[in-house]
Amino acid sequence: MLTRAVSGLYGGRRNGSFAGKAALTLEQRVALLEANMATAAEIVAAMEASKIGKYLLNKKITDPATGIMTVYEADDTTPAFSAAVKKDAAGTIPYNGTGAERIERMT
Repeated sequence: MLTRAVSGLYGGRRNGSFAGKAALTLEQRVALLEANMATAAEIVAAMEASKIGKYLLNKKITDPATGIMTVYEADDTTPAFSAAVKKDAAGTIPYNGTGAERIERMT
């Protein structure tokens, strides 16, 4: 979206030149700002919907009895995905309930 807005303002060029045109008008600046804001919102929405975004932002609970960590959707009740947690770096010792067991959603 931003690329289209910029290429339209600069006569199709992406190297920052104005192709002999005068400085941007107020309307062009507003259009460019709106394109930037829409692009930023799209990036945030995509990140929040991605698996890594959910892992980073959402609530996580590790069951000490099973050693399974569950990452929840933004509603904090629907499981998104889960994984086995191991106590050692080699992955040979199952998690046994020591350490942090719950991480709430980041705000």
